Amino acid sequence: MALDIRIEKVQDMAETTLKKIGPAIDAKLHEEFVAVARQCGHSQRYLLEKAIDHYIHNVIPSQHTVRPEVMAAHRRSNKKFKELYRKLAE
Repeated sequence: MALDIRIEKVQDMAETTLKKIGPAIDAKLHEEFVAVARQCGHSQRYLLEKAIDHYIHNVIPSQHTVRPEVMAAHRRSNKKFKELYRKLAE
């Protein structure tokens, strides 16, 4: 029975339409990405697909959990006190 499930998954994967992309990314980030893929024993494609999936299904929806008016007030405050924050960070 487990064999039947595995065969179905392979067939589903075979029917997946692929799209080739070639984005230019930060060189240090790419080095880290390649190192993590090797360390975890995953292909770069697998890791990239998982990262994109996580971003689309987890990160983006969570950005809408803060009320828009609160975020707008926060942005206005940051803009207003930008110079102060810069001086405090020095």
